[in-house]
Amino acid sequence: MRNAYAAADHVEYCRLCGAEIVRMTYANGQPYYTDVVIGPNGQKRVITGSGNHLNWKRSHDCVGEAKRVWEESVRNLERYTQELETLRQSVAAYRTLRDAPAPTTPALIETVKSLMSSLSQVEAQLAEKEKSVAQYQPYVAQFRANYDKLASGVSIIPESAVQVGKTVKVVKGRKVPVGTVGRVFWMGEDQYREGQMRVGIATADGSKHYTAATNVEVL
Repeated sequence: MRNAYAAADHVEYCRLCGAEIVRMTYANGQPYYTDVVIGPNGQKRVITGSGNHLNWKRSHDCVGEAKRVWEESVRNLERYTQELETLRQSVAAYRTLRDAPAPTTPALIETVKSLMSSLSQVEAQLAEKEKSVAQYQPYVAQFRANYDKLASGVSIIPESAVQVGKTVKVVKGRKVPVGTVGRVFWMGEDQYREGQMRVGIATADGSKHYTAATNVEVL
């Protein structure tokens, strides 16, 4: 019986961003098809004649997606900057009123008092918005850098990223001995922990182990 974590006979990953883009299984050694349906997340699913094998190819455009993310971040930054400028103008207006000659009529005195009670709140909002804009700017720069690299055919995959073909060492976990070293031959979603990834590791003696991707480090 095939191991549940190694259900794919062939998996391909994007060489630029590392995303899984092709997954294939075979029935009796032959990928024969009977039906094609469009699944979620842009996956094109191909069901084989056996009824329990599945091939799919993910509609993948990491360059276009990187461009979309960068352009959206630019628009967000423009909006945040406009909001920041509005708050600065409000604070300046409050401070001008605060520093003006003292009002002489009861009505003006109450108006100024009410406005002054809001000054500290608006100043706090301004400080928070300035902090948010400063923290967001590096993300915009990183999104642009990612897009420039991908558009030029340069990978953005970190050297430390666990990928098929890399040599890794098990550093934690219970089922696979800590210290086990091998080559990653498979990666896939954990069937029991949503959003988590598992890896298949082949050691020098030919044995295979499966563990959470967070349990290994790239050598």
